[in-house]
Amino acid sequence: MQLTCPNCNEKIIAGNINIQDKIAVCHQCDTVFQFSIPDSSDKKAKRRKVHQPHDLTLHDEERLHMSFRTNWRLDQNETFLTGAILGVLFTFISVMLISEGELNLLPFIIGLIAFAGYYTAALTAYNKTHITMNDVSIKTSRLPLPGSTRHHTEVNLANVESITTEETAMSAKEGFDLPRYNVYANRFDGSRQVIIKDVTEEYGQFIAQTLNAELSAEDDHLDMSRLEDKPIIIDDIDHHESESQQSSNHNNPI
Repeated sequence: MQLTCPNCNEKIIAGNINIQDKIAVCHQCDTVFQFSIPDSSDKKAKRRKVHQPHDLTLHDEERLHMSFRTNWRLDQNETFLTGAILGVLFTFISVMLISEGELNLLPFIIGLIAFAGYYTAALTAYNKTHITMNDVSIKTSRLPLPGSTRHHTEVNLANVESITTEETAMSAKEGFDLPRYNVYANRFDGSRQVIIKDVTEEYGQFIAQTLNAELSAEDDHLDMSRLEDKPIIIDDIDHHESESQQSSNHNNPI
């Protein structure tokens, strides 16, 4: 866990953290704030282990890297169906125009539209979703075919407390026969950021479980010996502010 100042986003050094009172001070802007430490032991004991989905791959790399293809039925995916239908339709129109002797640019333009439809369908059916995590961020991308970046996200791990999954509002409202879930990074200040959207419950729970395990591993690397009970750091802040006030009065006499 790396604490970051909520005012200036500066990383908090270990000497400015009081574990007992759950309070820290920023050495950059002197902001004092409280924080919480999740009880990872209780959560791990209560959390049911989710098995790895058959079509999800965990890559053997130094950093966490998992990948999977679209995990809901393609016959219900609007993007895939639209692309495939447009591709077939405009291919048929292009062939008809050429067979009738139309050798101008029109068949070529219609052929390009058909190709765009097929390519859109391929982006959904062939591309894999890749999620990578290091000690700084979690990145989500769709590879290998280049396409829209709307599925690409990067979540900064500063102040991230946990990873959770939640059914999408549309899925809950419409009662999908295959419910869709989003995976979120939850921060200590109560805010959250989407890591990946629109996955099945099995995938969402496993992704959250795996990312949480990696997040806990990062917490274990924190040197707690440097965070033993220290004198309340607010006294040091008051002393620093007092010295600053005296210096100000000396430089600006009445």
